Amino acid sequence: MFLISSQTVVVSPVDIMVDKHRFSIVSWELQNLPDKWVHRILGKQPDLSAEGQLELAEQFFTSPALRDPDSKRVVEEIIETEISATIFQEDLGTFPAVDMALSPPPTVLVLSPRDRIERIFDVLLIPGLKDEDRRRLEDMILEQENLSAIVENTGGLAVYPSVVIDDAGLYNSFVITAHEWIHHWLFFKPLGRAFWDNSTMTTLNETVADVAGKEIGRKAYASFTLVEELPEQSTSRSPDGFHFQKEMRITRLKSEDLLNSGDILGAEEYMEERRLLFAENGYQLRKLNQAYFAFHGSYATSGASISPIGSYVEKLRKCSLSLKDFLDVASGFGDYEDLVVHVENLKCSQN
Repeated sequence: MFLISSQTVVVSPVDIMVDKHRFSIVSWELQNLPDKWVHRILGKQPDLSAEGQLELAEQFFTSPALRDPDSKRVVEEIIETEISATIFQEDLGTFPAVDMALSPPPTVLVLSPRDRIERIFDVLLIPGLKDEDRRRLEDMILEQENLSAIVENTGGLAVYPSVVIDDAGLYNSFVITAHEWIHHWLFFKPLGRAFWDNSTMTTLNETVADVAGKEIGRKAYASFTLVEELPEQSTSRSPDGFHFQKEMRITRLKSEDLLNSGDILGAEEYMEERRLLFAENGYQLRKLNQAYFAFHGSYATSGASISPIGSYVEKLRKCSLSLKDFLDVASGFGDYEDLVVHVENLKCSQN
């Protein structure tokens, strides 16, 4: 199949539909990179006080109707400046420069075999793909290729400048910007260069970026807003006590058991039952299948993952004297087993 890569290239209706909706990184770069730097060099920044900057940034996210290109660029530079200052304070240097664009990010099509959970192919699609187009593509892949498929939203993309979702609020824009910058920083390190070696290294990269990005983003947001109490890092517990992370991990484990026993239909029926349970408790998942877990399981700290990578990365961070120490060590691993050996030999208190 053309999507998955094979020696025989056969253009199917699936290929045609995917190509119709494909997101072009080249077009993104040509449109955004020159514009960002021309504005940075020639643009005149408004003389705003700290209070004025905060008001403008909050208004950008709370009142989308009042947005214009100038306010967008100003808010982008506010976030870039605050993240850069935090990175400098953490002694992580000034390269690469923090560069982001607030914009609807691409969606992503992820494929997995039906008999196991494995991310075997993914491709970026245009932002805001309609639900009917998503379903049509997913159903076509299931029927024609017998593969589990899902089209999911993303929060950002580590191109340069990075794409950061523009409707997730000020706090999340800080965290996502920092997460994508960590990917830029790792690009020049053994860990980043091994991103595409296998799914384990992809998960390790995403988890390191997740842990470090949240730490940098939260510090930068606190410095900018001067808030005393930051938003909770996890909003996975509903008011009635339903715990999303816990229930999702239960779902993943049970689905794995059913698939390992060869009961594909039973696993798919179970995942649909659990999707309805999540919906009843306020978590509207459009689809819950093998591809869902293959995608979200790339982040080892999420409930969709059963990977031990999350615990290894979190132990490494807790045993590190600073964020710089953590990143210097983590970024040097081009092989997962080297990380495991290193962390298992650490002697430190994690309290």
